[in-house]
Amino acid sequence: MTKRKYTVRVPLRMTEAMHADLQLVSTKAKLPVAAIIRQAIRNYLDGTDLTLGTRRTFDRRFQRRMGELEDWLILLTFIVSSEFARSHDVQPRQLFHNAVKSFSRYAEVIRAMFKQREEEE
Repeated sequence: MTKRKYTVRVPLRMTEAMHADLQLVSTKAKLPVAAIIRQAIRNYLDGTDLTLGTRRTFDRRFQRRMGELEDWLILLTFIVSSEFARSHDVQPRQLFHNAVKSFSRYAEVIRAMFKQREEEE
């Protein structure tokens, strides 16, 4: 691991209780107080959408966006399959059943996905 050079000093004030907790964690974790404070700041920054460019922020945004796209894909698939079923005089449930049967190797995954969606709603 490359040793980082920390060149910026930031004055910090805290309550006596916070300092005591910090010292206790530092002792138990066998880490310097400064390392704990840096990690706490890193965790806070990674937890906001205000910072750009960090890998964790990108991953979290990417996952959220992929979830949104998955929701849209499911909605559009439902609309298209419903219209197809209506125009071909097939029940949507039967259409879904036939699709699952055709792709039986994915059947459990598809069922689990729909079950999860139902539980979320």
